[in-house]
Amino acid sequence: MEQYDLSTISSGVDYIKNGYIDYSEEVIRERALPDFFDGLKPVNRRIIYTLFRDKVKNFKKSGTLCGDTLALHPHGDSAIYQAMVLMTQLNGSLAFPLVHGRGNFGGVYKTDPPAAMRYTEVKLHDNLKEYFGEMNGVQMVPNFDATTTEPVVCPVSFPAVLVNATSGIAVGFSSNLASFNFVDVCNLVIEYIRDGSCHTVIEPDFVTGGYYVRNEKELQKLMRAGKCKLKLRAKTYVDGKRILVSEVPYGRTIQRLLKQINDLNLPSVSNAYDKDDFDGECLFAIQCTTKNRVDEAFYQILKKTDLQYSFSANMTVIVDGAPRTIGVWTIIELWVAKRKEILTKEYNEQVANLKQTAREARAFMTIVKDEEKKRKLVNIITDRGTAAGRQFIEENFTREEVAADLISLCASRSLPSYYDGGKYRTLADTADNEISELEYKLSHLDEVI
Repeated sequence: MEQYDLSTISSGVDYIKNGYIDYSEEVIRERALPDFFDGLKPVNRRIIYTLFRDKVKNFKKSGTLCGDTLALHPHGDSAIYQAMVLMTQLNGSLAFPLVHGRGNFGGVYKTDPPAAMRYTEVKLHDNLKEYFGEMNGVQMVPNFDATTTEPVVCPVSFPAVLVNATSGIAVGFSSNLASFNFVDVCNLVIEYIRDGSCHTVIEPDFVTGGYYVRNEKELQKLMRAGKCKLKLRAKTYVDGKRILVSEVPYGRTIQRLLKQINDLNLPSVSNAYDKDDFDGECLFAIQCTTKNRVDEAFYQILKKTDLQYSFSANMTVIVDGAPRTIGVWTIIELWVAKRKEILTKEYNEQVANLKQTAREARAFMTIVKDEEKKRKLVNIITDRGTAAGRQFIEENFTREEVAADLISLCASRSLPSYYDGGKYRTLADTADNEISELEYKLSHLDEVI
């Protein structure tokens, strides 16, 4: 019987096991699940950061932007484009769109595909102002080949993860986030800051409209645990012997619903057909055989098709690098804490920069307020250059008056600056005022979140 080296087998098993774990972590963190703070998957974050970094204020070919984004997200331009399409205002998948598109980007309730990336264009959306306000407050990390950097999260100014619905599937985890009304979410943040906890139950609000059949028990599950069943129904009205559908449930398309209805072969329904191209107030119509059979047809269609269905909400998000399933109220709590952390870092960075500005301005004012020394310094710099000027400052001013690290800076100012020193006094005073404002914000973070 052939003998095997058990140590080699054990080593191979460990290699496969460790490799699978590494792969799983990579997919969960870097591909499939959104972050609890900004509500973005890495591909979405890299798309909008590329737009922001490159200041794409005029329309650019989608294919070009996809190529630029590959520097941060090396998983193929088609994958980037598929994600970008859903982020545009023309597709309609997001309640708070992040990319301004021009061209055919498909639609959230249609199966019609978007145009190829060479035919569409994109640029910065005005909404991105809410995503990149405090960049000094977030951590920047190297990209995959360390040629540039990217933010770990975007410093978004509201809990975007609750406003834009998204879904994802990873190794052992899946996510199916419901979306809520922007105002309701912001009011929940205010409630948490004011009371120290959340207690208001808010209803989902999906971009495709339709009805949410309220179920208090399920909503409580969503608020507290992050998992529940939401019954969604299309918005309809009756016109004679026709049932007209004006809004479809989120996650369902016109084509899918029409096929389901026609495949039923109900005796009370003669036909269901698309009206989206002909009447903007109606997406599709269901033609019943008689007026008296409209209620019968409607009941059967709701029962047997996705004109009404249960949306399985699953609020699984990335929290501190790991997946967690958490309720809406917990998301608000964690978001507020993270927002305070980002604002604290941002304001401290600004205060440090302003203090340095004031320090430099006052050092220069010390030099120019002495008329005799100022004239000598200007003549020396004019005749012999800044090196001689540095030596003069070092020999004629104490280190309390002009610190050692500021000597070169003061000697390198343009000559007119020595005669117009007043602007440096204004600069120092302005910096002091801004520092006072920032220090007030730091001590009252609840008011500025």
